[in-house]
Amino acid sequence: MKPPPLTRPDVALLMGALRDPGGVPSLSVDGCDLLVRTARRAKLLATLHVRLAARGTLTQLPEEVARHFEAANALATYRQRMADQILDSFRAPFRDLGCPVVLLKGTAYIAQGLPVAKGRIFADVDIMVPRAHLEATESRLIGSGWETTLPDPYDQHYYRQWSHELPPLAHPRYPLTLDLHHTLLPVTNRAVIETQRLFADAVRVPGSCWQVLSPVDQVIHACVHLYLDSDCDDRLRDLVDLHELIESHSAVPDFWSKLVERATRNPSLGRPLWYALRHLHAWLDTRVPEDVFRSMAWLAPLPPIRAFMDHAVSKILAGPHVDAQSASVAPAWALALKIRAMRLRMPLHLLAYHAIRKTFRSRK
Repeated sequence: MKPPPLTRPDVALLMGALRDPGGVPSLSVDGCDLLVRTARRAKLLATLHVRLAARGTLTQLPEEVARHFEAANALATYRQRMADQILDSFRAPFRDLGCPVVLLKGTAYIAQGLPVAKGRIFADVDIMVPRAHLEATESRLIGSGWETTLPDPYDQHYYRQWSHELPPLAHPRYPLTLDLHHTLLPVTNRAVIETQRLFADAVRVPGSCWQVLSPVDQVIHACVHLYLDSDCDDRLRDLVDLHELIESHSAVPDFWSKLVERATRNPSLGRPLWYALRHLHAWLDTRVPEDVFRSMAWLAPLPPIRAFMDHAVSKILAGPHVDAQSASVAPAWALALKIRAMRLRMPLHLLAYHAIRKTFRSRK
């Protein structure tokens, strides 16, 4: 049984525009208004601008509509230039660091010149170094003007003891924060990340001092970020990123066989990959070979769990309607996935301790 379609009018409108930008000029004024607001809320307005421009249909839009797309693209371009400047500023503090520095997510997409980077609005820069070099790297960054955004002692303890990254860092010169990782998932997460292999398989970006994850690991990272390290609420852009990433990397020789091999070797990462490929194929028409689904069939959850995930994710992936008064259009589904995410992130005793601390502090 296939996942239920994304039929909510605003979501269906956005998905249709992403699949076929050529149809956007034929929308009514009200249709354009709803599309622009929905795409902006989903952080996909600049992405849609890129697709409209590529199809040559941007000039066919009314001027007052086109201005919204152009403004979103200007913001995305500005944020990407800031990310480039931040990476340039790292050359001095990271010189002779003595360890590989791996760019993650959007920062890596820019460095590689991947299509997924076009129109992507950045909020932070993500880099990863081996855990043994974490303190030295942080010290050099602080010496360069970066400072923590979470001075509370418990927050510092939480990140340094249990998370996959240090507390976010900020710099007065840049509008983006910096996330310094040592692996891809919280160390308390049920899934097992072979961090040493991530560094061993990382690929150097030509003409730079940076490395990026291998194509297979980039896809795996995007999958676990969405299905293991989030509650999927308002994460439609993450799924669109995954579609673009797979479209780019599927041309790499042996990409699909290596992806299946990675999922087979580590089933805890194979399950989120199975969910991602299933939903991408159903909702974004992502081209996934049939033999890939057959090879990964054993990773599928039991039918009740599959039905729950299909319906829950389809209900909350795009977040609430732009005109909704509630913070969630499907609060029951959202709560269920939030509980799932917390349960995956931490063992029960640690989750209880953390919840009690956060509750006590908020009341205080």
